[in-house]
Amino acid sequence: MSNIQTYLPQAAAETTSYAMVSSSSQMLRENFTVGEFYNPKTGLPAHPLAIKVIDAVQYLRTRFGMPIRITSTYRNYIPSGPGVVRAATHSPHMLAQAIDFQFIGSKREVNPIYIELRDDFDNKGPVFQELWEMGIRGFGSYDTFLHLDCVQSELYPVFAAKRTRRHQGQLYSRWNSMKTLRNLNLSPTNVVLDTILVTAGEIRGMFAELGNAEDRGKDIQSRHIRTIALVIGALTTVGYLSYRYFGLFQSN
Repeated sequence: MSNIQTYLPQAAAETTSYAMVSSSSQMLRENFTVGEFYNPKTGLPAHPLAIKVIDAVQYLRTRFGMPIRITSTYRNYIPSGPGVVRAATHSPHMLAQAIDFQFIGSKREVNPIYIELRDDFDNKGPVFQELWEMGIRGFGSYDTFLHLDCVQSELYPVFAAKRTRRHQGQLYSRWNSMKTLRNLNLSPTNVVLDTILVTAGEIRGMFAELGNAEDRGKDIQSRHIRTIALVIGALTTVGYLSYRYFGLFQSN
């Protein structure tokens, strides 16, 4: 990890308002302290963060009544490690105009929320409309967290290469990097059926991602290949054992 900037670049027509956040435990919004939005990895005692994304995450916290954990805000460095794609070098996080977060709860509680928001963003539903009115222009869905940002592409084109969709005459970005949860409709089931559904959703997600230009990065990982190999192996084993069992049964 290396610091590549310790300042916030400003475009000529920038109108976004920022709050300075630090490790303070003071309340910043109804359900969030200042410190929850602070990223100590910047090496700065305090850093800016767009008020629009702060308000957006509070809106979702209130709407769904589910606790939220902030996982990423301002970055003055390029992350490294597995899963990092080239888009990180032109990330809205580096403008202090983006936020990543996840709902806190059991999978049974939070997965339906992720799926609901994914579908809402895809269809410009009521939550999308509310966030749009608040100035949000970037919508990202992942299996375990969500991304929102307020970058205006006409001001920061280098940070908005994927903003190719339009709504009310303005560009915005929308990507869906869900693998396990993509196209998966959850309902109360037993553990075995849950495992089957999750695995099936992950496999569908893999193939859907390969053909989906809106996905950010084709980051198919080795574990997904292993999952398919295990499923194929299990099906082959079951088929073989069934053939042997019924074959012996019929021969007798």
